[in-house]
Amino acid sequence: LYGERVLIVGREVRARDICSCVIALGGAFSPPLPELWDRVYPYVSLSDLQFLDTAGYLAGATNPMFEERFDWWDVLVIADKMEVFESKDGERVLWESRSVTNPLHRAEIDLLAKYIARCSGEEPSSSTPTD
Repeated sequence: LYGERVLIVGREVRARDICSCVIALGGAFSPPLPELWDRVYPYVSLSDLQFLDTAGYLAGATNPMFEERFDWWDVLVIADKMEVFESKDGERVLWESRSVTNPLHRAEIDLLAKYIARCSGEEPSSSTPTD
């Protein structure tokens, strides 16, 4: 969330739950990053893409079209499956916390998994362990 474009998408998740998740995740990082709130977009749609002009945003959507636009996000969270992906060289790469060597990035992935699980009412999958 330190300048990265983070998009949370939920195909089978209600829009209000996506909004709640984005706001909760923003709140988790807000004390150390008070300027984050200027970059939080709880719900975005294809009819208003102004958020793409914001450097390093946190946004939520229910339209799966956002998943396919690798140039629109650095980190993609699919809330339905509780999976975290990274955009690398025009591809979507599964981002597993146990394979990340940078402790700051690992902590971010673990926190994302916890908040997504809490918002969706499920437990984190084995691909994003929280211990």
